[in-house]
Amino acid sequence: PLCPHLRSTGKKAHRMRLASQTTGFWRHLKEKEKVAREEHRREDLLREATALVERIELSVPQGIVVVGFRVDGSASFFFDEQPVYQFNAAQQFRRGFVDNLLYKAVNGRLVSLKRQRFDDRLELQRHELSEEEATHFLADMRQDLERLSSLLARGDYTCRGQIPRDADVLQRTAAWLDSALSQPIEIAHSPRVKA
Repeated sequence: PLCPHLRSTGKKAHRMRLASQTTGFWRHLKEKEKVAREEHRREDLLREATALVERIELSVPQGIVVVGFRVDGSASFFFDEQPVYQFNAAQQFRRGFVDNLLYKAVNGRLVSLKRQRFDDRLELQRHELSEEEATHFLADMRQDLERLSSLLARGDYTCRGQIPRDADVLQRTAAWLDSALSQPIEIAHSPRVKA
């Protein structure tokens, strides 16, 4: 049952009032909860991303990076919560998550999907990137991957955990980066692991 004051104003109006009152203690509490959720998500990724049969979590000066590999060698890179870059076994970009947008490869082109909430439904707005937008996206991704490669080469990281413990996931990551960055990064035909 609704509280008496909610019957007349509705739940949405009550939530809006509460959101506008989020100051002081409550804002601090929300920030602490956000940090705890982010830490939990990273722990979940390392522990529960079982499709990534080899994975490693690294602490770098810019934050946390998780890198994982599927059985077929497809790689995924998670820079904190985002950006996320996922590749197929041919080291082609297949999908990712950047600036709260989902990106996916469709017939060798990039498409972004934005979640748009309406009153009672959630829709995905689709946008096919222009050549210029795709070039900019790939350049930003390359810069993130090159920065990670440089940090690994300098030893400017701390390993926070890996699965399995006896695999050399760090060496595999460095080798994957060396190989992928030795040529232009291509866009896959499909966002699926197996194109």
